[in-house]
Amino acid sequence: MRISGRGSDISGTVTVPSSKSFSQRCILYAGFSETEARIGPLAFSNDENIAIDIIRNCGLNLVISGSYIDISGKFNCPSLINVGESGTSYRISLGMLAARGCRTEITGDRLLAARPIKPLVESLERCGAIFEFKPDGFPVIDSNGINMKNCLIDGSLSSQYVTSVVMASSLKADQSRIHVIGRTVSPDYLKITEASLELFGVTAGRDGDYYTVTRKPRPEKLKIEIEGDFSSAAVMLVLGVLGSDHGIRVKGLNRKSIQGDSIIVKMLADAGSHISWESDPEGDCIVCRKSDLKKITVDADRYPDLAIALSITGIFSPEGVEILNPGRLRLKESDRLDALVKMAGRYGSHIDLSDDCLEIRPGEGIKPSNITVYSKDHRIIMAEVCAMVLSGSTGLIKFHHEVSKSFPAFFWELEKLSVDVKP
Repeated sequence: MRISGRGSDISGTVTVPSSKSFSQRCILYAGFSETEARIGPLAFSNDENIAIDIIRNCGLNLVISGSYIDISGKFNCPSLINVGESGTSYRISLGMLAARGCRTEITGDRLLAARPIKPLVESLERCGAIFEFKPDGFPVIDSNGINMKNCLIDGSLSSQYVTSVVMASSLKADQSRIHVIGRTVSPDYLKITEASLELFGVTAGRDGDYYTVTRKPRPEKLKIEIEGDFSSAAVMLVLGVLGSDHGIRVKGLNRKSIQGDSIIVKMLADAGSHISWESDPEGDCIVCRKSDLKKITVDADRYPDLAIALSITGIFSPEGVEILNPGRLRLKESDRLDALVKMAGRYGSHIDLSDDCLEIRPGEGIKPSNITVYSKDHRIIMAEVCAMVLSGSTGLIKFHHEVSKSFPAFFWELEKLSVDVKP
């Protein structure tokens, strides 16, 4: 894919994909709990497709109608599931396979196998699951006789570990209690877990270091509407406040969303950007226009995806950006911290990096250039493309298809903004 930087004002209307944080949780829980459900609209991102394939391998009946999927049928323990490179589906599935008493072999992308999983494995082992790790780094789980009424989980490395145990425990008992130790990172994702479970008649309430999970009778059939994804919207919003005189309209988002990354609207507004919610006959949308931004500070521990999008403001806004706890970015799909430092360096930015903070400030002047992006990380690719557009550079995106992990229509949406995109 080739990108040519702006020759005219970038403006127009874009629609963001479904929140895969919500959709993966709902798809997997519907399947593992045998709840008949219609879920959508979906973007059918790679991560969503992984969740769909997992429950298909569990014997569920699936019917796709446009952007919706209908799920019904009985659960059967799968002998094998492929989690691809979806950390969310991998971790949630481990807990729920354990709760269903399955013996299942896990396979997937080698890079995902290298990412941390030990705290979740240890938690499930204490509940009675047995893990045997294969040469590819993925396990075979055997969980016959597991007891998940009183689990303990360390949430200091990933909130997904807590999500996995909380979701799984409701499958095993009408009420359970989970002890969470350590400072839970990315706590906003646990709100998504709680809201997703509530749709299925499950209450997950946290009091200090403990979750109490209560399962009520499940509804006979659900229709679940999936809202747009603020993590994916972030790059479009940043593109608007840095480079659009006439404005970019971003559709598909929920004004009252509990997604943690919805904070980006406030962050940009507090930094002095022209950004606001508006309503039209099709619903709410966000409008953002070119602005002179003040310095933005973002904590990568709490908002790792926003840190990627907001890094672009460090290159192109006068006061730059401050990313706290940057080491958190090394634990994602790639070493995102290294990628951001290299990206900022290509545009002559001033970079100060310590264990506690990455600060990026604009250099003496940004000159358009020819750039080739080799990253296979969906969020890094989108950030790099936005930097190209803002700088007027041209470039080749070697692995452009990787954006399908979260935002399959990313390049199509860019074309709506008058960005020159060529296959």
